[in-house]
Amino acid sequence: LQTSAEDLSSRILSIIASGLAAENCSLMLLDEEARRLIPRAACSPMESTPKISQHSAGRSFRLGEGVVGKVAQTGEPARIEDVLECDDFLVLADSPIAVRSLLCFPLSVNNRTTGVLNLSHSEPGFFSADSEHILGLIAERSARIFRNHFLRQRVSETETHHRLVTENASDGILVLSN
Repeated sequence: LQTSAEDLSSRILSIIASGLAAENCSLMLLDEEARRLIPRAACSPMESTPKISQHSAGRSFRLGEGVVGKVAQTGEPARIEDVLECDDFLVLADSPIAVRSLLCFPLSVNNRTTGVLNLSHSEPGFFSADSEHILGLIAERSARIFRNHFLRQRVSETETHHRLVTENASDGILVLSN
């Protein structure tokens, strides 16, 4: 059974939302060709009925753009006590909360950033060093999950390609091994 990147993103956000009391969280993955972070899922667990929405049509960020883009570019997490004092924070008109606290963590494997996890809250100074530590552990594990997901996807695509080539070859195919 194939799981999509959006399904994985939603599952990860469900875990985060239930444990870290963020009012809003999102997961973005890096499109290396476009050098942009593309939203894969967002969650507002503090709503009366928590919703996980999968999307790739939301606001994307260029590497280096805003706090999220800088986290992706540098590979360093950011805990912002009050976004009103942060020049890099970009206000999004469609945000369900008035963000004041922000916690962003890179998804990195082998020192290569592949995405960003974001948590926000309307109360300044909401996220603690403990929250940052916990999100760091989740981000580390999530990055490996996504790496494995995309590797399995590539293997599956390669197998399909080779199967099509061999099944439709008009010439004989000789396989040699030592």
